[in-house]
Amino acid sequence: MFGRRRKEREQTPSEPTLRCSFCKRSQDDVRKLIAGPTVFICDDCVHVCVDLISDDNQIEERLRERLEAEAARQTPSRSAIVTCTICRLPLVLEEGITIETGAILCRPCVSSIQAAVEDEKPTKDHSE
Repeated sequence: MFGRRRKEREQTPSEPTLRCSFCKRSQDDVRKLIAGPTVFICDDCVHVCVDLISDDNQIEERLRERLEAEAARQTPSRSAIVTCTICRLPLVLEEGITIETGAILCRPCVSSIQAAVEDEKPTKDHSE
């Protein structure tokens, strides 16, 4: 009678061995086995995942830095603001017209000068 109970206890089904869903190592072969709803992951696989994500972040950071550097090269640098020698209104240096003396003129002033020169040109009626 006593022998029967001992055998029954020894024959009770033991709990199934849990395994990492990624590397398939058993719970006895790893330090920690983290349980999810239907999967398990061991501490070694977690470290591998962290390294992969870290590498991805470093690659993304380097790519972002390259893109920012490229964008900075393509973006025109801020131009100097100067004033027209005649009207003293501010204008972007590249939009002005530099004359021999080094003076910078805005386009409206140049247009006004051109119109005044045209008005001063002798016409056939004035030259006869």
